Amino acid sequence: MPRVLSIDRPRRLSTLCSLAALKGVKFTRMSLRGTDHGHGSVHWILGGAINGGRIAGEQVRVVQSALFQDRDYPVLNDYRAILGGVFQALWGLSAGRLQQIFPGAQALDLQLV
Repeated sequence: MPRVLSIDRPRRLSTLCSLAALKGVKFTRMSLRGTDHGHGSVHWILGGAINGGRIAGEQVRVVQSALFQDRDYPVLNDYRAILGGVFQALWGLSAGRLQQIFPGAQALDLQLV
């Protein structure tokens, strides 16, 4: 049996992996016909207790009128708010503790746990 499948259930259910793309997405070409990094991006959250298999968070249609600065996919979800909601649900962190980790962010519960 592969080692990753042999992790005991309590440990697997409390494990979280958060992956965020460093560069955002630009939907228009630059003058030299290339693309540059933009603002909005993707964020994956994986783990044994994660209620996945779906896209969560605020989304908009990719149309010209929705682009930030008329060229970039907009930032719609604050990663600190999303992770705060996951930390609260998964590990029971209080609002005060979350403020120590992510100052100024408000935890957002997307029902990921």
